[in-house]
Formats: sequence, C-alpha cells, structure tokens
Amino acid sequence: MYGVDRSKAGKSIHLSEKQVSLLRLIFKSAMEATKKWGGKLHVAYLPSYENVQKKSYSKNQKVLAIMQELGIPVINVSEVFAKAEDPLLYFHFRLPSHYNAEGYGKIAERIDQYLVAMRNDQI
Repeated sequence: MYGVDRSKAGKSIHLSEKQVSLLRLIFKSAMEATKKWGGKLHVAYLPSYENVQKKSYSKNQKVLAIMQELGIPVINVSEVFAKAEDPLLYFHFRLPSHYNAEGYGKIAERIDQYLVAMRNDQI
C-alpha cells in the first residue's frame, strides 16, 4: 500500500488527513480500474507487528473506514492473529520483521477460506 521506512519497522504509522485523502483516491481509482475489466477489488488487511504485539487489531480504522465507504470487501487477516495463542510466532524470531513461513501460511489459509466462501456466495 505504501513504502515502509525500515528505521520505523514495527512502529505505528499515523496517517495525516492528506494521506487518508490520497489513500481514498488510490483505492477509488483501483476499484474503478478493476470494474472496467469486469473484476471486483478485494483488500487483504494484514496487521503490523506492533498491532499484533499489543493485541490492538483495530489501529488502522481510518484505512478500514475508506474500504467501507467505497464498498471494498476486506479480508481481515487480523482475526487469525487474534485467535492465536502466541501470534508473534508468525514473525521471524518474534521480532518486528516480515511474517515467517508459518505466518504466511496462516494468511494464505485465511484468504483461501474467504475465496471459498465468496465462491459459495457466502460473502
């Protein structure tokens, strides 16, 4: 969605109103472009290390509100982390970094569940 300053890895990203407006424009453009070829845009929402560490899975409400406003379905992967006994195990060495193989596997399972439900018209 946007670049990450590695010196701020694992730290919360606070969006200004200008950034929120820009994200709204980007997602609206992506949605319109997708509609032109007959597709429908869906967004997978992946929690940051900090959000997982603090078990605060609703930090990016501004971004999620944009999705709702535009009618873009969200695959909320945070649910997977919230249900895990130790969700930090899904990150390399439990440190602020990329997800590890197990983490990406859990994310893939959640997206697969979503797609199966969508195919069965449950979404």
